[in-house]
Amino acid sequence: MVSRGRPCILVVDDDVSVRSLIRRFLERDGYLVMEAGNGREALERCRNKTFEMILTDWDMAEMGGGEFLAHLTGFNPQPTVLVVTGHPGLI
Repeated sequence: MVSRGRPCILVVDDDVSVRSLIRRFLERDGYLVMEAGNGREALERCRNKTFEMILTDWDMAEMGGGEFLAHLTGFNPQPTVLVVTGHPGLI
């Protein structure tokens, strides 16, 4: 699927307000943004679309960032990944 020249970013976080805030900032800067509420949803999105970048939370209740990234290693092409967390010392 082509994003019509706009880079597409997947935002993965189990907190809806965090996802929405990040989405608004990225869309304001011209990015096409898709969201997932956990690692399982994110894997499903990655099976159907290629992303230039994935921004993922590390600590999520259902399939956290570490497990998600372990499954993502088999995907080609590999997107750039930025892992974030609100918990110091977790990663």
